[in-house]
Amino acid sequence: MKLNASIRYATKSDKSAAVALPIQNTKRFINWALLISLLGSLAACEKLIDVSAPATSIPQSYVFASDKEAIGALAGAYYKMINTNEATLLNGGMTIYAGLASDELLLSNQGDAPVAQFAQNKLQPGNPILGILFWEASYQSIYQFNVILEGVADSKTLTPTIKEQLTGHALFGRALMYYHLSSVFGPVPFVTSTDWRTTSMQKREPLISLYSHLITDLERAQQLLPTDYNLMGGGKATANKWAATTLLAKLLAITNDWEKVLMQCDKVLESRSYLLAPTPSDVFLLNSPEAILQLKQDNTAYMFNATREGVTLVPIDGIFPFPPFAYLSAPLLATFEPGDLRKVQWVGVREIAGRLLHYPYKYKMGPSQAKQAAPITEGYMVLRLAEVLLLRAEARVKNNNLLGAIEDVNQIRRRAGLTLLAGNLSKDQVENALHQERRIELFCEWGHRWVDLRRWNQAEQVLSANKGTQVSPAALVFPIPANELSTNPGLDQNPGY
Repeated sequence: MKLNASIRYATKSDKSAAVALPIQNTKRFINWALLISLLGSLAACEKLIDVSAPATSIPQSYVFASDKEAIGALAGAYYKMINTNEATLLNGGMTIYAGLASDELLLSNQGDAPVAQFAQNKLQPGNPILGILFWEASYQSIYQFNVILEGVADSKTLTPTIKEQLTGHALFGRALMYYHLSSVFGPVPFVTSTDWRTTSMQKREPLISLYSHLITDLERAQQLLPTDYNLMGGGKATANKWAATTLLAKLLAITNDWEKVLMQCDKVLESRSYLLAPTPSDVFLLNSPEAILQLKQDNTAYMFNATREGVTLVPIDGIFPFPPFAYLSAPLLATFEPGDLRKVQWVGVREIAGRLLHYPYKYKMGPSQAKQAAPITEGYMVLRLAEVLLLRAEARVKNNNLLGAIEDVNQIRRRAGLTLLAGNLSKDQVENALHQERRIELFCEWGHRWVDLRRWNQAEQVLSANKGTQVSPAALVFPIPANELSTNPGLDQNPGY
């Protein structure tokens, strides 16, 4: 499957929209198909903005000539992140496939070879999930954010406030993609241009350099983004200052800069913009008080009013019970403490041939519940307050503020209906309690367990013990897709593949 030379790292095939860009200088022109992706999709986004669409390729300066059209381009980019036919990296893929690769999920159908490779930690470079749903879909989104950044920078007619906000949103969106790409592939090309002549042979960026770029971009996004969600009609379906701050804290945690992690978490918490949802069942509801960023699905197409995770992980109902796509591992189930409300409210169970299979049930809308044009009750949670509390607790442990860390963890435990941690625990005990709380609170959510095991240097040991076979260090990063290596001579493969 060859990639059009003009859009290297933009797209090769988009199953949901069949986007194909022409061979031309994309610095100056946007193809009609890309405009459909960026603008035309808004018709299904509750008419956030009334956008007119041309019938032929048009100058980029035209698209970014008015605030309305430019905001439409941004709304289209957000729309594409969640509305896809398959579980892309940013639309369920991190939860599902990183959950299989870690010690969270077991696959029901081992005959599904591309998926089974994740569960067995034996990924092949030719795996189509890696090539199409992870790499291609992600770089298509990155391309769209780069189009916005270039168009906004070149525009002479956008109002200054809109220009700043659009820049902040695009920097955040691009950083979000790179954060997750690097979580599975390690070093990846850091593409900041739409010019194929500079990107078609771009090499992978070392992680230390990539993280530095992303931190700089997010610090700038912090300054440019407002604290509200009003740019595209309210709700929490677009980033704001606190979303950029939260993602920045996550990146700083990977780099072990705990003083700055603490500083960023304090900013979010001291803003008093968010509250923990009263019960676990309330967390993933649309516009939850805990939500810092929730992407909103299109209820007229794709998954209707369900999320991709719900459609994939909640089993189909029927006269004959279908097994879940994947179910929770015994070690994860055993980690729940007695009386934990999260096990009651976030775990479903299906009996198959006399065997009870427990599956993630954070999202209740599955394939049998989803209905076209029905009200959306669940928002796809990207960033939430509980994660900020747990990040701050970890930063406090690193800075020897054990009582502060215990207070943060206890906020999560109180919501879960559990006994609070005592105030006289040792540093090792607090750290172990924190690791336990992250595992349970964030299970089967955005690949947190995969990222945590790697950054805690526990992945090889834990996965080998739970998989019943030795998991090699090479398997802790995914292979660069084979087709990317064949079309970009600047790329190199990860060791061990």
